[in-house]
Amino acid sequence: MLNYRDVTSDPDAQAQQWFPEIIDTLLDLGFKRAAIAAVTVEDPVAVSQHYKEPDRTWFAESANRPTTLLHSPDRDAFAELSGWFGDSPSLRFRSVLDDGSVVETVRQWERLPILNRELNEWGDQQSVKSRQTRGHSPSRGRSKRAIIEGDPGKLWEIHKTHLKEIEGRRGAKAIPHGSFDDWLKLSKMVFAHDTATARQASMMTPPLMGAIGIGFVAAMPLMLLFAGAKWTIVVLVLAAWFTGAYLAPWVNWVSLRLTMRFPPDFVPPTDGALLLRRTLYAGSAAVVLGGLIAVGMGAGAVGYMTMMPVSGHEGALEELTDEEAKRAKRLRASVDALATEIGERNVDNFPGALELAAVWVEKELQTQGFEVRRQAFEARGVKTRNLIVEIPGESEEIVVIGAHYDSAPGTPGANDNATGVAVLLELSEVYRDIKPYRTLRFVAFTNEEPPWFKSEKMGSLVYARSCAEAGDDIVAMVSLETMGFYSDDPGTQHYPKPFSALYPDQGNFIGFVSDLTSRELLHDGIAAFRHRVGFPSEGAALPRSIPGTTWSDHWSFWMVDYPAIMVTDTAPNRYAHYHEQTDTTDKVDFERLARVTSGMEAVVSHLQSPDYVNLSGWLGSTKVWLGYLFFAITVLGWAIVGIFRAAAEGSRKVAEVWDEN
Repeated sequence: MLNYRDVTSDPDAQAQQWFPEIIDTLLDLGFKRAAIAAVTVEDPVAVSQHYKEPDRTWFAESANRPTTLLHSPDRDAFAELSGWFGDSPSLRFRSVLDDGSVVETVRQWERLPILNRELNEWGDQQSVKSRQTRGHSPSRGRSKRAIIEGDPGKLWEIHKTHLKEIEGRRGAKAIPHGSFDDWLKLSKMVFAHDTATARQASMMTPPLMGAIGIGFVAAMPLMLLFAGAKWTIVVLVLAAWFTGAYLAPWVNWVSLRLTMRFPPDFVPPTDGALLLRRTLYAGSAAVVLGGLIAVGMGAGAVGYMTMMPVSGHEGALEELTDEEAKRAKRLRASVDALATEIGERNVDNFPGALELAAVWVEKELQTQGFEVRRQAFEARGVKTRNLIVEIPGESEEIVVIGAHYDSAPGTPGANDNATGVAVLLELSEVYRDIKPYRTLRFVAFTNEEPPWFKSEKMGSLVYARSCAEAGDDIVAMVSLETMGFYSDDPGTQHYPKPFSALYPDQGNFIGFVSDLTSRELLHDGIAAFRHRVGFPSEGAALPRSIPGTTWSDHWSFWMVDYPAIMVTDTAPNRYAHYHEQTDTTDKVDFERLARVTSGMEAVVSHLQSPDYVNLSGWLGSTKVWLGYLFFAITVLGWAIVGIFRAAAEGSRKVAEVWDEN
């Protein structure tokens, strides 16, 4: 396809030489004319089809214009002047050392194609020099081509400096040369190196694109979680377009840079334009495939987090039973005692009220017949305490039911969290005369609210750590958190993105929440609840990074690797009076709270029984997520192999065409 001829004596070739003003500049620098070479493209029209207009027409018309060759005053370098697209000059200096190394410096004005980014460098002389060399090529050290800002004289100075550095580093000298045959041998050496490098790079590009596809697989589920399905699709489409239009050529550049580190053993050369197209196709295929897998995995991940066992209740609620009506009155009395009679209760603003609340809770538990154990500690010099009662079981395994009795600063804390304490007292009352299979502990925590939340002085964290240090075998913890506000009005329920598309917008349900490691406990708990009562319930096993997932005392138990869930009305995602002075008893729906308490009886009954098998922590996340990862890697691996084989087959066919021509 290419034909090299010496046309120095051809008058037409002399008349068609490129850029006589640059030739004159080189002659003024002491260069001598060596030859005029015709690098003839046998079918320029066919080759030009790889380009777009106006480059296609220009290439077809100008591909066979001659190249002017000059040699330096000492014959240690060739100056090769030709044209580039858009009638721009291309000037390169080449030297050959006696150890076989080739040193090359090139300046192409104006047009810098993206595929050849590995050939280009902008900036001052120093930045060019710092990236000019490379080793381990067939020519043992031919430099990376360098683009600089400046005139032919400046480029020649750069080349001389570069050549001197290479000579010193290799202990070699430039071979005098200046004939057409010398240039032809040198050009073939450089061309063989470039095409072999490009072919090896084409083999490296599909795996790199596959790695990018794996990145998409990892990113898409997170996009679904945090940005929603709509924006995930938008990002996927934009990413596919960006990859096909811009990223694939840059990946090819990375492939070339990596390839430069190893001897390119692949021969013969490939066609550059075909390589670019194949890279674009392979990249687009990898990204699209990766995107489809990512969307599928994202949907599977969302389903894994949100699908719950047993259908939840829908429709009208049944009438309260007599027992539930009595329970509603007891719940109201408990909430009134904490939120109305005592009011705001916390270490910072009202430590005395916090003490009164502790005394009241302790007295209620003692009235039920329990011996209350105090776990006392100090926070900012104020003595406070957790309150624990235990009902020993046949097994050494332990189930903890907990609720915090303090309130946030500036609020009487009726819903948050006098309701949780009221439900805790109802449950302890139920089990005071029952011999459970597992040991039951009912714990009232202090210091859950800010500024103690997730601090060393958070009551539940103090307790959870003490249990871990004692080696307590806690198989389930249930945190009762903000449980009393309900509304049937549309638009009263809100969620972190993208869960609003998956759950109802009416705040009329009780929520069960866990992280991924406690998913099995969550399923057991909500299934027991749904079997017992006809009351709406929703559940989700979420990453801890999702806002709201960690917002209660169950978080403390996760910190010491105990399975734990939160039962809540979703607090600020529904309750407008959350952490406000208006969080008062009149906001609580005690009839619905009584129904929820009946459901929680069933939850505790199931968790303490031999029917509950603790699978949380290992089946709940690790195996499932590793399965997803294995599936993704397997599918993408086969895709990469397919793309690799397609690229190899394409290179083989190109090589056959090249050999035939």
